Amino acid sequence: MNRQSIINEIIKYSSRFTEEVKSYNAQGLYDINIHAENFLIPILNKVLDLDLENLNITSHKNYPSIDLADFHNRVGIQVSSTATSQKVIESLTKFIEHSQTDYFDVIYFFFIAGKNKNYPISKISSLIDNKFQFDVTEHILDTNDLIKRLSNQSLEKLTYISRIFKHEFSDIQIESREKKFKSGYLKSEYENLYCNLLKINVPEKLYSADLFLDEEVITTRINIYRESKGWKRIRKIKDKGRLLKNQLIHQEIYFNDWVLRNNRIYTFRNLYNSNEPLRSAVDKGTIEENDSSEYYLADEDKLKIFKNILRNSLIQDCYFKDLEWVNKKGIIRFKIDKKNKGPKAVSWVAINKAKKTVIFELRNKIENHVICYKHLAFKPSFELLNNDWFLVINSTWSFTNPGGRKRSRFEESYLSGIKRLESNKSVYYFYRFWSYYLRYEDLFSNKNIILKLNEFKPIAFTPKLNDEKWLPVKEVQTENINGLLTEDTELTQTLFD
Repeated sequence: MNRQSIINEIIKYSSRFTEEVKSYNAQGLYDINIHAENFLIPILNKVLDLDLENLNITSHKNYPSIDLADFHNRVGIQVSSTATSQKVIESLTKFIEHSQTDYFDVIYFFFIAGKNKNYPISKISSLIDNKFQFDVTEHILDTNDLIKRLSNQSLEKLTYISRIFKHEFSDIQIESREKKFKSGYLKSEYENLYCNLLKINVPEKLYSADLFLDEEVITTRINIYRESKGWKRIRKIKDKGRLLKNQLIHQEIYFNDWVLRNNRIYTFRNLYNSNEPLRSAVDKGTIEENDSSEYYLADEDKLKIFKNILRNSLIQDCYFKDLEWVNKKGIIRFKIDKKNKGPKAVSWVAINKAKKTVIFELRNKIENHVICYKHLAFKPSFELLNNDWFLVINSTWSFTNPGGRKRSRFEESYLSGIKRLESNKSVYYFYRFWSYYLRYEDLFSNKNIILKLNEFKPIAFTPKLNDEKWLPVKEVQTENINGLLTEDTELTQTLFD
């Protein structure tokens, strides 16, 4: 398709955009304007070479008169269906009164139902008084202005813009929105939202104590090992964490659910308990017991320590579930069997019992040798919300070399390809899988699990938003490297309904 044909398609579908907004607004239905803001972001990004975000979604509520913003380029855009001179002057006045020039150098208006022919240039110039860039002829836009600017765009950008317009304003999409608006869909129906959060039952008590180590003995032991490897001796080891780890390993203590700060250890393990292995490494006279909530609410430093204890406790718990911590990437992934390398699947239950492949073996299609392994993984973080702690699960993948341990040199390319394949549904399915797998216990489960995770619960949200109809299409097509990457179809809607 040549440039002019693509531009003609954009003109066709942009006209539908304008008419749809006018039609709904005439009926007093303004929810279409919210959709317009989201729809316009990728279009304006391409045409104006920006990186916009929707301030009404990203929780930046303190930017009056601005709907879309690019903070890096200091550009703000107001999107409205009201294109009067009064609207422009009132918005600019509010912009100045709220010192928005601290954040933005350039202001645009985009009028989704079309702009007026004339605006009071002298009055506006006097109002802004060169405080920021705003030119009536350049910075007040509608769809006709966007189309005029397309002549300078590359064929790739034109194709991208055309594809988005066709997707959002096809007959099917318009009819679908019409049915939903007429039925009061956005005003009366709700949907269950599943956040990627699992509530944690945090231990009530936190224990701390000063370290008590024979540093000279530990250093000697480390140097004996170094000499056996032909390495240089170390006179003094300043890293207390290294000394502590060596001492614990020497005593065959392999858990790591503790945090060391300023020569003091913090843990959920009861250091008053005479059978607690960590007691051998602390000054027993300095042991303190704190209520967990009193501790993490005390100040920011203690909150950070507490989050690190949660992380290390989760890592320890995951060890018993055949998962491993990858420190450089900050992720937890399924661990490959050193003695029996190859694909790995685990059993789990949604509605019915099923198998999920969690380690894939990617082979060269011609020579059939292993290129790398693909491990299902997640990046954990912790959030305190309304006095409750939550584990935040961001599902991802990790790629290792044929040895199954070191990072594969193909990881960046493979991850990029997978992200293009994944949809909102697939992200939701992985969250459901992780929530089951991390919570599951049976007769063979380790009873020393520190963090108890609760069952996920949806949040009833109004108005209902249909992702399939309202989310913009993906920007680029997937590059299937070596023909090896395909969408993971083992988790599907049939498993959950």
